[in-house]
Amino acid sequence: MDEKRQLKRRSLLYYPEVYVRDTDYLLGKLGDITQGGLLVVGERNVELDKEFPLQVNLPATLYGCERILLDAVSVRSDADAQTGGVGTGFRIVNITDNNRVLVNRLILEYRIA
Repeated sequence: MDEKRQLKRRSLLYYPEVYVRDTDYLLGKLGDITQGGLLVVGERNVELDKEFPLQVNLPATLYGCERILLDAVSVRSDADAQTGGVGTGFRIVNITDNNRVLVNRLILEYRIA
């Protein structure tokens, strides 16, 4: 990915699980998040340039919701030195206003610094 990030990545105190929506397929755990994208750290490589319907399970209920639903395209995948897993970067391509509010709330309530 040659373009520069325009939003600051936010690491969280808690690492929510990220699933392919409507399946039991666990992609991994949320490594960091912005309003424009997210990093998922898992055990396997993910096909690049593919759109995924994702579900981020929240650490606690936010505004009565237990999960954030969004569609994102996989844009990069690298070995994650900290975990020994694979970090996959996703660009959010479709998210409802309500789920965007949940992303912002997740960042505000669980971010590290």
